[in-house]
Amino acid sequence: MHAPEQPVNPPSDAPLTAGEDGENHLLLTATLTGRETLRYNLSGVPVTECTLSHASRQLEAGIERQVRLDISAVALGDLARELAGIDPGTRLTVSGFLTPLRRSGRALCLHLTRIDQY
Repeated sequence: MHAPEQPVNPPSDAPLTAGEDGENHLLLTATLTGRETLRYNLSGVPVTECTLSHASRQLEAGIERQVRLDISAVALGDLARELAGIDPGTRLTVSGFLTPLRRSGRALCLHLTRIDQY
């Protein structure tokens, strides 16, 4: 008799076990290409969603490759207010952590924890 298969991803309310509490931190230089109007969530917390575009050359296995990507991002609280005041087209260095865009989806969203303009 075979043992039942264990789920690959534990339920979101399952406690973390050793090895699951690793780093999730992203640092990215990008251009703000789209920004929604500041809104408030059901708890009254300010929220601003945006799109960031990145382009660079990266060295991989000794070969230079061109990288271009767009990523959805969101800022909450005081950072949402700051983001709401930044004009599209502005170059930024941002940091934050990645989460699924939708609870059961594969697309990612960057939750911003810091924004630096340059």
